[in-house]
Amino acid sequence: MSASRKIRRRRPPWTRLAICTAVGLLLGWQIVAAGLSSRMIAKERFAAASLLAPWSARALGRDAAAGLMANPEQAAARARAGLKVAPLDAVAIRTLALASESKGKAADSFALMTAAGALGWRDEITQLWLYDRALQSGEVDVAMQRADALLRLNAMPAEFFVILRDIARNDAANAALARQLSEAPPWRAAFFAGAAKLRPEELPAQERLLVRLASTRAPPSPAELRGFLSRAATVEGYAKAHALWIRFGGNPLLHDGGFENSADVIASRGSGPFEWRTRNVRGLSIGVEQPNPPFSGKALSLRTDDLPPGLVLSQNLLLPAGRYSLSFAARRNSGSLAGLEWHIACAGGIGAGQRIDLPATRSREGGWSVMTGSFEIPASNCAVQQIGLRSNDHLERATDLFLDDIAIRPLSRAGRK
Repeated sequence: MSASRKIRRRRPPWTRLAICTAVGLLLGWQIVAAGLSSRMIAKERFAAASLLAPWSARALGRDAAAGLMANPEQAAARARAGLKVAPLDAVAIRTLALASESKGKAADSFALMTAAGALGWRDEITQLWLYDRALQSGEVDVAMQRADALLRLNAMPAEFFVILRDIARNDAANAALARQLSEAPPWRAAFFAGAAKLRPEELPAQERLLVRLASTRAPPSPAELRGFLSRAATVEGYAKAHALWIRFGGNPLLHDGGFENSADVIASRGSGPFEWRTRNVRGLSIGVEQPNPPFSGKALSLRTDDLPPGLVLSQNLLLPAGRYSLSFAARRNSGSLAGLEWHIACAGGIGAGQRIDLPATRSREGGWSVMTGSFEIPASNCAVQQIGLRSNDHLERATDLFLDDIAIRPLSRAGRK
């Protein structure tokens, strides 16, 4: 019998139990210590976290990062200790990079930070450092990728969009930003939401950005255009804003007369300069629905209860001088259409405006009536107009109806379409 077998035979049975118990206690303590260490990290007590769990690369890395400003040498030593435990810890590598930068070792710092960025794209400090360096070196595509990472982490305040728009005044950066936006990142809506506050000198860059985006698989939506077009109309005039609206796919005569794409505008009562606007007044319920039977898809639903006279629905137009027809479909559930009338007026209070008479009416199955009338835009002092549906004194207390397929068409001199 071998010596080793003799030793195993002579070992009491409780020895194995003691060893298992010791291993269990050690593992149990490590689990508890790891939990305590994580809580210390959450409270930003990084030194305590590293003492509780000296095997934790996460604790060591964050302790090193926290001490970087006070003592770069000590921070680097702690980072190296963390890397012995976990060689791929991004925070520890980032700490070494910043420590190298503090010594003027730019090449070492860049190599280390690039490695940290590849290992931990969720680390905000690393991404911000790489974003700044890429921008300084003219690598705009890399800079925008880093900016995308930061914004996906919700790590940047809203002011970061101001920085992005300012950088986008450079044409190469503008093209890079358009490419990033064409991927439909989750921060895209927030970026465009701030366009209503653009400075006048930022408008040309935003226009170039939108034009570039229009040629991608993710062109700007009406909602994304609203802020920019509203600001452009204020700063550069309605003619310039309307030309851009048409360039981005807007109808030159009347926008969305079928209400297929206006549900959000009607519901929020917040629109761009060439979309439908509704009146926010007690006694009026207005929205976009699918009527049964439909006329041609969705329709505007309008329900009133003791509504005072005034504007109900309107849209800004830029029609050239001449004669036009107005047509629309209506289905009345209750009340009378006599209480509603269309008006066209020159914007800016020029002229009293004119009521659009609707003498031509034809019926269609399902209770729908199609009405047609005409109006004229004068040759002077009427570059911008407003068409509006108004309630008058004849509107019945309870009116419930649908409107659909509102259309404006130019008429020839003979009055024909």
